[in-house]
Amino acid sequence: KIAVAERSGFPNDKNKLSQGMPNNRICIIDLNEKNDDHTFKKMCLANYMNVADPFDVDGNGVFTYAFSQWTTEQLMIYDEHCYIT
Repeated sequence: KIAVAERSGFPNDKNKLSQGMPNNRICIIDLNEKNDDHTFKKMCLANYMNVADPFDVDGNGVFTYAFSQWTTEQLMIYDEHCYIT
């Protein structure tokens, strides 16, 4: 298994900003499992464009937060149950 950062518009239009999926997600890909269309199966853990803000930290009345499209992907896998992005 490997961790990957998916980006919007990849592979088509990879240089364009867009709001379409995948939208900067962190996913785990199992290299031993494939879908029927021969793509790797994946489990997405986080979407930088839809981060929960249950306490409305910035006080704007919106309970989700979105990072910019050009975020710096830094991912540290601590163990099989914990990761830090």
